[in-house]
Amino acid sequence: MRAALSFLFLAACGGPSSLLQTRAVRLDPGGTTLEDAAAMGADTAIVAEPPKSTTRLRVFLSLRVVDRDSAHAAVRAASSRTDVEGVVLEGLETLVLDDEVARALFGWLTRATPEEKPAEWKAFRPLAVAQLVRDLRRAVREGFRLLAWVSESGERDARFWNLDAIITEPPSSRVVTPGGTPLRTARSGPPLWWAASLAELERAKSVGGAGIVLVGSHPVEKVRQAWH
Repeated sequence: MRAALSFLFLAACGGPSSLLQTRAVRLDPGGTTLEDAAAMGADTAIVAEPPKSTTRLRVFLSLRVVDRDSAHAAVRAASSRTDVEGVVLEGLETLVLDDEVARALFGWLTRATPEEKPAEWKAFRPLAVAQLVRDLRRAVREGFRLLAWVSESGERDARFWNLDAIITEPPSSRVVTPGGTPLRTARSGPPLWWAASLAELERAKSVGGAGIVLVGSHPVEKVRQAWH
């Protein structure tokens, strides 16, 4: 059942788009500032609120998704700002969409209700999320990017979401080929590793990928040195 649903969504959503090599810093309140991130040598900032002043950094908004309507409103608002390149969605991994849209699609695919086929309904959850992401993509301006924070255990589901990239855990626990390429199951765009320390940043650099997202507060000069 899951394989059949997966095939339908992969066909409907299309393939992931590319994301350029990235040096990103996540800015938390009271921590690293936009000026700090720029001085570190970053090219991208992930922020909780749109910047109040201009910056040479690419800016992504980090948005927590709790339901379909609020996700549409927040993503459309972000897309309307020319100083925001995209959003990083939080909470997709645990999101349960039990609304008219999800139920209608489930009924179309299975000719049943969730109550009649509870096991299939549970398996359908990541595909309902894929539908949400597809609808969000239709609602934003051309070129606006959709990313998501995903744990290592959530990568299997994330491959159905047609994101530009997923930001996932450091590669310290990954199986790596002799050539240094991580063996990954996710197909939602190129890998962006998050690093909570300079040691993790070094590990992320060693296996390659689309880029690195540094989280937490770190000395500016040490980060600048670590990028190189």
